[in-house]
Amino acid sequence: MAHPVREQQEIQEYEVEVVIGRERVVLRLVALDALMLLERQLTQADGSAFTHSIWVDSGATLSAYITADPYFMQLERHYNVIQEKVGLFLDRRA
Repeated sequence: MAHPVREQQEIQEYEVEVVIGRERVVLRLVALDALMLLERQLTQADGSAFTHSIWVDSGATLSAYITADPYFMQLERHYNVIQEKVGLFLDRRA
């Protein structure tokens, strides 16, 4: 018996692009049903792009990730917005 495939509802909570020197960083926070995904894409001057994605299941997970970012100081205000949105999301889940 085939089970119906349930579509996940994806809601983009936050996205920002910041140019730092000759590099570009894109931060994207997406809510997928009961989970949140944080993506950080770095595009270097030569066009090489690297994307990190983490499931945010607690404030501690997020805090550890963002404070390890070498561009934390340049991105701090955006990370503060992301932390606020994640906190509200996790509170609604509880």
